[in-house]
Amino acid sequence: ESGAFDVNLAAPYLALTNTRYWRQGAGSPTAGAATLSVSATQNLDLSGSINLHGFKTSSFQSGGDIRLIGAASSIDDQNRKGQLASVGDLHFTARQIYPTTLTEFELRVQDNPTGVIKFDRSVRTDGSLVADIPVLSAGGKLIVQAPTIAQGGVIKAPLGEIVLDTGNGDLELKANSITSVSLENQLVPFGYVENGKLWKYGFSDAVNR
Repeated sequence: ESGAFDVNLAAPYLALTNTRYWRQGAGSPTAGAATLSVSATQNLDLSGSINLHGFKTSSFQSGGDIRLIGAASSIDDQNRKGQLASVGDLHFTARQIYPTTLTEFELRVQDNPTGVIKFDRSVRTDGSLVADIPVLSAGGKLIVQAPTIAQGGVIKAPLGEIVLDTGNGDLELKANSITSVSLENQLVPFGYVENGKLWKYGFSDAVNR
């Protein structure tokens, strides 16, 4: 597109969020010719429902983890869901990527028959892979949806679900990649923080994970 530009965001810690309950599920991503680069030297958080507009390619790089955090869709909603939706390709590079406790999160490329979602592991300056560590979350669900998925990274959802959905497209599981729902022998505190103060561990029947 004429006039397309690139967006570069870099910081030790970065969070892209849309957690207002009345904004969950609103709108759709749109196509474009720009590029988006998001780079955090420590951790990168994606929270709530996020639609990307005008990007041909978007890359998300973290020296630590990429954490996927759900949001409520109403005041009394105890479910936590989120998404990162794009028409352009998505590329994630991190030590590991995972949904937080009880979060259902979707990474999706839509309306693009050649769209790609790619995962890679972080690499040290000497060329060695950054080792993954146990994840202290449980019961999350991660859905990855695109015509082509290249899984060369570390994707985890302890005691949860991971769905890699290409329809009739291509799925590649690369050497040294990890796709795991193991708790890795960890004792994980189960629940979530409400209003930044209260630890909640009682859930309604609507929360079935």
